[in-house]
Amino acid sequence: MISSKYAYAKKAILLGLCTLFLSACYPTGEQSSSIGDESTVMEYIDNIESDNNHLEIDVDLPEIANEISEINVKVMEWDNDKLNQMFLASRSNLSFYEYPSDYFSGENYQLYDDELSDEAYRFIVEAGFLSSQIRRDFSKYGYGTMRSALDTYCFEDYFTEESISSFAKKDAIDRCVFFLKEIGITNYANPNVYAITAEKANEYWKEKDYTEYEKWSTNNEIYILRFPIEYDKIPVTTVCSSSRDIGGHGGNFVGSYIDFIVDADEVLYMNCFAIFSPEYELGEKINVNCSAENALKIAVEHYDNIVLGDDDIKILGCELVYVPYEQHDEKNFTLIPMWKIDVSIYRGDADIMGVCDYLFINAETSNIIIW
Repeated sequence: MISSKYAYAKKAILLGLCTLFLSACYPTGEQSSSIGDESTVMEYIDNIESDNNHLEIDVDLPEIANEISEINVKVMEWDNDKLNQMFLASRSNLSFYEYPSDYFSGENYQLYDDELSDEAYRFIVEAGFLSSQIRRDFSKYGYGTMRSALDTYCFEDYFTEESISSFAKKDAIDRCVFFLKEIGITNYANPNVYAITAEKANEYWKEKDYTEYEKWSTNNEIYILRFPIEYDKIPVTTVCSSSRDIGGHGGNFVGSYIDFIVDADEVLYMNCFAIFSPEYELGEKINVNCSAENALKIAVEHYDNIVLGDDDIKILGCELVYVPYEQHDEKNFTLIPMWKIDVSIYRGDADIMGVCDYLFINAETSNIIIW
């Protein structure tokens, strides 16, 4: 179903392979097809979906201003005294290590680790990155494996509960917001929150044949939360590609997000990945020549041309996001507006969840950007 000024009820699905779109190195992409008025575009999309038994569209289209500013921003620098107070001061017997940064010339990242105590804690920090992990149950119950699956699978397909039994979703969000404000991240957007119940987790381990993890009880239930950061109420994309080279269009600072794992007692895990400072400057004004309707049209045409066996595809979202597209030096970037099309791929072998895919379309030029 597509909703905007229009409503279209739809049915089935088509597919492209995730790796097809997660390869290469960010070329300018292909030029979009011709742009028409909204009603003509929506009718065109409707006809494609009706004719394609492997394609389903379920999208709410946003209304966006005609002009949007680029954002000039720096990589986040942390308040070390605050970090020490929050994460380190109350923990004894932590070993300290320094290793060369993968992102910044001549800089190191700091690692604090204690694998011997009952707490089994690890803390890692450098500019733009921060990770805090209470590790005692991670390898036992597969918490880390579950969080990593968030980068591959569409959790919305499977983890559908609003809350877990031991505490409410709002309580989990409130705990995470406290952490964010304390470390200086004030420009966070609303998170995606997934209630990981014991029943669903045990089904997932069985489906994936993960025999190394112990069976969950309600005491092991968690929330996984992912917070985007945002500027002028437009989120920075949370999509990251591990194959990117430093330099060029954003280097390793591609998608920014903050992940949490929270149980009934505490925040077990926080990972701040490729974070930019809340302070920023407005850059050049960009004309949004490509509307949401036309971005969806470009995506529908793109996926309509890809057929792989019995696989199906569902277009789930069309959102304007900022993408770190210009890297001026190791710590200074320009974010530009792009349309992000979220897709779920359903393979013929009927996995529990669809595989995440995405497409980026330049909001000014209508060019597809391949990562």
